[in-house]
Amino acid sequence: IAFRDDCTDRPDRAVMIAELSRFVKMVETHVRKPVLLRIAKPVERAYRISAAIDRPVWATGNLLSPDYAERPWRI
Repeated sequence: IAFRDDCTDRPDRAVMIAELSRFVKMVETHVRKPVLLRIAKPVERAYRISAAIDRPVWATGNLLSPDYAERPWRI
């Protein structure tokens, strides 16, 4: 989950969490496995998704281990 440079619209946190939760539920119902949320640092900073949705986190980092998610990252 990342921001696009050419899109400046940003929904409220409540809307983002509700829509993402609904999407996660739909995917998990279909695949019958928990999703792995790959969350970019700017999105996590803006929405704190890892605190709101209890799923494995794929945090991104180039040189050092990422430390921006609310919970320990898996990948």
